[in-house]
Amino acid sequence: MKTTLIIALSLALITPGLPDAQADRVKQVFQEGQPIPDQGSGYYKNPIFPGNYGDPSIVLVGEDYYIAFSRGNGVILWRSRDLVNWAPVVRHRLPEGFNSVWAVDLQYFNNQFHLYLPIREYPNRTEETGFGNFVIRARDAAGPWSDPIQIGIPDSAEGPLPGIDPGFVQTPEGKKYLYVSRGYVVELNDEGTRAVGVPVDAYDGWEYPSDWIVECLCLESPKLFRRGDFYYMVSAQGGTSGPSTAHMSVVARARHPLGPWENSPYNPLHKTWSREEAFWHQGHGTIIEDKHGDWWTVFHGRLRDFTEMGRPTLLMPVVWTEDGWPVQNNTYVSSSLIPMPKGDNIGHGL
Repeated sequence: MKTTLIIALSLALITPGLPDAQADRVKQVFQEGQPIPDQGSGYYKNPIFPGNYGDPSIVLVGEDYYIAFSRGNGVILWRSRDLVNWAPVVRHRLPEGFNSVWAVDLQYFNNQFHLYLPIREYPNRTEETGFGNFVIRARDAAGPWSDPIQIGIPDSAEGPLPGIDPGFVQTPEGKKYLYVSRGYVVELNDEGTRAVGVPVDAYDGWEYPSDWIVECLCLESPKLFRRGDFYYMVSAQGGTSGPSTAHMSVVARARHPLGPWENSPYNPLHKTWSREEAFWHQGHGTIIEDKHGDWWTVFHGRLRDFTEMGRPTLLMPVVWTEDGWPVQNNTYVSSSLIPMPKGDNIGHGL
């Protein structure tokens, strides 16, 4: 009787104001014991996306947040108004011949959504070219989305832009740049679809302590934003699938998108410090300012002892130091009960 009452009260808190069909589905998920991030009490609990949702990329457009992940031969876009409850918008399947999408970068500029995609398999691929970087565009998140546009390098016989994990940034004057793995960057045209120069090596990463056990340097996943006079770049290091404590996210800043880059004295932004933590391989972060001026980071990890279940997405609050660096709010760990971000609950789509 006591358990039944607790479940009933919890469901009343989780489903207020939702359409009947949505509320019934949430109740079913709850009764099946599946993870629900919004605890219905003003707190949430990670992961916000349980299961295989690695390499998150997030953007705020108007009142809505949108998020995308690396996925096989297509991309699922999700929408939220509170960063915790997410509803699916569209599953966009790429044309035949395109497959194995790695870490994406979701952006909004020129009144369009832009989704930058590193793709391992594509129609004109050769052993010499390897990965190709592409972009798809849409006026509306629900589509229609364009076919992939390859970001080639001028004067290279339309050769692809090398590297993986593209990360876009734009200056207030409209200059556009795209970073890829290993700290390389190239300037883009105004449409954000073509390189207008050759890639240059602009960032070497952060030198982590020599006694840390990692898989590799593996400098990848540059995710960029601007705050005040600085551009900030969050990069992944340490390797995604090596030792449980290897993966991390590191922060650097510069006064120009091409650098020079200064590493944060507070690095890493997040990392698994012990095998006893609830989530291993924490890294590959993106930082976002919400509609209310609060800051957050989304990143992935792996469930302790169950790494084969994929990379769930985690959400943590970010605070700023007096000397202008973002750090994860150490009041909480990734498995804590954490106060909900401000915003409306549009229902959770899992």
